Amino acid sequence: MLKLASKKQDGNGCCFSSSVKLQGRTVIYKVRKSRRAKHLCLKVHCDSGELEVVVPGGYDLGLLEGVLQRKQDWILEQINRYQQLKKVALPGQDGGKRVYYRGRACEVEVKVEQGKKQSVFLSGDKLVVTVPAGSENEAGAVLEHWLRSAARQIITQRVETISKGLKLSYNRIFIRNQKTRWGSCSQKKNLNFNWRLVMVPPAVLDYIIIHELMHLIELNHSKKFWRLVAGVCPDYQIHRAWLRKNGSRLKI
Repeated sequence: MLKLASKKQDGNGCCFSSSVKLQGRTVIYKVRKSRRAKHLCLKVHCDSGELEVVVPGGYDLGLLEGVLQRKQDWILEQINRYQQLKKVALPGQDGGKRVYYRGRACEVEVKVEQGKKQSVFLSGDKLVVTVPAGSENEAGAVLEHWLRSAARQIITQRVETISKGLKLSYNRIFIRNQKTRWGSCSQKKNLNFNWRLVMVPPAVLDYIIIHELMHLIELNHSKKFWRLVAGVCPDYQIHRAWLRKNGSRLKI
């Protein structure tokens, strides 16, 4: 049953919120009338998880509940995907120093040991950095070097696996310290990736790799390009939203 809530006017027409029961679950949604819309359109926004229904002017709102009931499987699937995104959001950095590795928040423990070589190893949710006495200030550089090496190995391996499955060939792979990009693809079919991708969850890394591999087919961000991405990675919008939300926190 539809329940009408607040109503307001925006620059594009009538806008109001309502709710509907779908498989015993109450779903709140927003209805927006658009003069430019020709057909009803359902959207679930990745950043907020809000269901939006865009309808053309003159649309009979009495038909809306039936549409939502027919589309309930799709609607709930999209909302559940958003909830999964929230579950993998990075936790806060309360407490000691933390660095993220493959989507996990790892506490950094620095050990200073006489006569020991520099080393890093992962123990559960802890990154243990060992440096010799007198080199305490080098712990950050040691950890970054280890993460960059891990990034090269992990990213290269995933590119080889995914590209083989898609039957796509590339030229070379470069792991860079990019400031504003997660990845790029050149006209020479060289693939560039930010080493900080070693910090993201594996599914997000795979999305970035698929994104750049699709540029081997379509070297732009046209609708055709995004259809290619969606064909291989249907959940790509979830991974894009994860990067928007957490990307600025992926640092040492």
